[in-house]
Amino acid sequence: MGHRSTIVVQGVQGFAQVIACLALSLGLGSCRPLLQREVAGRILALEGNATGKRDGQEIALTSKGLIYPGETISAHANARVDLMLVPGILIELTGDTEIEIAQLRLARDGDETIRPMTVREARMRVTHGTVVASVGEAQTDPRLFVATPQGTLTADADRTFRVEVAAGKTRILSVRRQVVIRAAGAPAELKIPAGYFATLPAATPNLRSAAEEGAEAQARLHATFEVEKRLLLLEDQHRDDFRPW
Repeated sequence: MGHRSTIVVQGVQGFAQVIACLALSLGLGSCRPLLQREVAGRILALEGNATGKRDGQEIALTSKGLIYPGETISAHANARVDLMLVPGILIELTGDTEIEIAQLRLARDGDETIRPMTVREARMRVTHGTVVASVGEAQTDPRLFVATPQGTLTADADRTFRVEVAAGKTRILSVRRQVVIRAAGAPAELKIPAGYFATLPAATPNLRSAAEEGAEAQARLHATFEVEKRLLLLEDQHRDDFRPW
């Protein structure tokens, strides 16, 4: 009996050790550190003159330089500035455009082998001028928020759109999939499908297709696709330059 009891006790102890190891493994897996960081964006390309203003100081922007949350970016007449806010979120500013960078945020799982990037988010404001934005596809969906004096636009993964702010109005052209905008003071959001324009402010939703708007609108649509191609090419060329961690 003594020998048999010893075997039983050893078996129970071994099983308990296995359970303890499994619990520890699961506990470590569920408690992986989540790393969050405000990051700097990158200038992918620059033509003409552009400036950045932060903490009361204004500097001339240069190709391959950095941009930071809290910075105001101004593209002067005839200038073009291509930016990567965070990986997968790209924008282009053209002449006489001003934007404010509110937030550039990344978060990642502490274990890089399991869905390492969990958040890619950028927030900005267009004071005046024209911005084209491309939000790419990623394992974790990126999101871009664009505020204007007339409302705030939200774009998830795989979206491309154009924003024009001038003369007290905001005009939005959605090029790839729909984007959503909430006009200042409006109770509901307005969904803008691909190939459609919307202008704010407006008493009622005023969606119009590029085909209805005529040749000029269709030219804008085509030009926006060309900007998207250029931005994606620039991102691919500079992919290894962005090292936030």
